[in-house]
Amino acid sequence: MFEIGKRGYAPKICPDCRQKEADKAAKIKAESAKEKKHQEALAKAKAAAEAKEAAVKEEKEQPSELVFEPVEVIKSKVPSDPVNHPSHYTRGKIEVIEFIEDQRLSYHLGNVLKYICRAGFKNNEVEDLKKAAWYLNRYIGLIEGGVRDERTTLPHA
Repeated sequence: MFEIGKRGYAPKICPDCRQKEADKAAKIKAESAKEKKHQEALAKAKAAAEAKEAAVKEEKEQPSELVFEPVEVIKSKVPSDPVNHPSHYTRGKIEVIEFIEDQRLSYHLGNVLKYICRAGFKNNEVEDLKKAAWYLNRYIGLIEGGVRDERTTLPHA
């Protein structure tokens, strides 16, 4: 038996079919809401992963801050010679090259030390320190890339 609708007409669907259609629509709506929540969770997880990846990349790109304590400058007993003993390398008791050779430092690390030791005594101090950081970051990149062999490190005697 059909009920009379709001406008005085009988509905086009029987009461049993109407309930089935309503249940079907509710089920589709629930599945849609569940799928929407799933998509939102995936989007959040993806955004979190991208943020973490960006943070790791940024951390790798930024050099760590090095803190150096001021030291007393000791005048060398070696006379300055622009070719063999430049004044910006002959401060202290030994020349920088002697320390680099004694420690068998690689080319990159030797340059890091050289630029740090002469910072402010030849050119611009900040420029020298940035150059030291450049060599250090390049060497770190080589090590992280697995390029650490006889070409990057002097052999020990």
